Amino acid sequence: MSDQVIPRSIYKINPLMTVVCQFRFPPILTIDTEVPSKFQEKIRTKFPQYSEVPGFAQQLVPMSFPNINNPPLFGQPSIKNHQFLSSDNDLVVNLTRTFITLQTSKYKSWEPFIENFKFILSSLVETYRPAYFTRIGLRYINLLNRSKLGLANTRWKELIQPAYLGLLSTSINDKIKSFDSTYEIKLDDDASFKRLKLAIGGPTINIIVEECFMVDTDFYNTQRLESEEALIKLEYLNKNASIQFREIIQDKLDKAMKQEIL
Repeated sequence: MSDQVIPRSIYKINPLMTVVCQFRFPPILTIDTEVPSKFQEKIRTKFPQYSEVPGFAQQLVPMSFPNINNPPLFGQPSIKNHQFLSSDNDLVVNLTRTFITLQTSKYKSWEPFIENFKFILSSLVETYRPAYFTRIGLRYINLLNRSKLGLANTRWKELIQPAYLGLLSTSINDKIKSFDSTYEIKLDDDASFKRLKLAIGGPTINIIVEECFMVDTDFYNTQRLESEEALIKLEYLNKNASIQFREIIQDKLDKAMKQEIL
């Protein structure tokens, strides 16, 4: 999969709900015990808003439909979290004693996202000098809503590749009331993994429950990596993430999202 070449695309009707990148490191206690003023000064031009919010557990956990409007990206509160927001609130930085993340619900393309992450990562390294990184993760949460795509009467088996649908791709698809599958898969480098969660469910929209299809992918690596090595591996994870989503959807859905080939 890692050697596959496909056109990169941006969808006019973007199914992405959330994109988050997380780098974990061994605990740095001064992040808990001191106000992160030096770190703030380094990033304040891009992330001027600051607040201390309830912390989050370390691991990215799979999202489920009951929490579709407020996805629990990092689990339950546990440690102090310093949060920095861009002036337009589109980008969120979370800094704790064990990880740094960049999160957005208005993802447009990889280049500006990774440049912003490199910016906060270099500020972290200059300020706190983490010994190494213990886990890097890149997560994409897509929510496919048929009515928004003009496909309200189209069955999922016409939009999603059969291999990812199970019994939904068979003649009994109309009888299936719930679908939820999770896979943990090793990538071609034999060191990275992807956690792929697929589900159908019904977020409430204007008091109407509409069945949507969720594609939640968490690509990660748990080797000990220095900053430069980690960024190289992050590019590899992103490449695999792009390929994965295109493998899941069929041409009809691809065209309905009105893609623009770059």
